[in-house]
Formats: sequence, structure tokens, C-alpha cells
Amino acid sequence: MIMKFAFSTLFVSAVLLAGCGSGPGGGVEKLSTENADPVVNKTLTEANKAIESKKYQEAMMVLMAARETSVSEQQSLQIQNSMRSLQTSLMEAAAAGDPNAKAAIAVLRASSSGGGISR
Repeated sequence: MIMKFAFSTLFVSAVLLAGCGSGPGGGVEKLSTENADPVVNKTLTEANKAIESKKYQEAMMVLMAARETSVSEQQSLQIQNSMRSLQTSLMEAAAAGDPNAKAAIAVLRASSSGGGISR
């Protein structure tokens, strides 16, 4: 529960800060699989396939589902760090005008306020 609150608070803060500046032009960056646990690596590979197809909402859903089912503290931490990386990249892409990134951020806002995505 504390991690969900921390995630929601971090995300909302990041979204608010992203609106205050302009990010560099460019797409959403793929997630690093370097040093990832084998289970987490599979999740990140799946999320990266969605990112490559500009299906950013799908990538976030993959990570959110993995966060809920990760079995170890290390896996949970790796997923959380990947989510932060994706969120940062999404905010930069949205600031550059990427409509898919904007839609993914809208879904994240809904999930952080308790609506849109079941927990």
C-alpha cells in the first residue's frame, strides 16, 4: 500500500513538473534490460515491444501488472525503476507533442487517482 501511495505521489509530482518545462524532441525510449532479473527481463522485453509499436498504454499496463505480481523485493524495485524511466520518457514525448504519449499519461493520471485501472 505504501508503494502504491509513493508511486502515485511520485507520478503526480512528475507530471506537474513536466508541464513547467519543455522536453527534448524525440520518441519514448526503450527500457534498459541490463542487469535485470530473468523474470523482470521478460516483462521489460514485452514492454519494449509495445514501446517500439508506440503502444505506450500497453507498455504501462505490462509494467503495472508486473508490479502487482512481482515475487521478490528486487524484482519489485526493478519494475518500479523501469516505470519511472518510462514515465519520464512519456512526459518528454508528450511535451514534444506525441499524442500516444499524451494518451498514456492520461491513463496514468486516472490510475493514480484511483480510477481507470483496477488494482
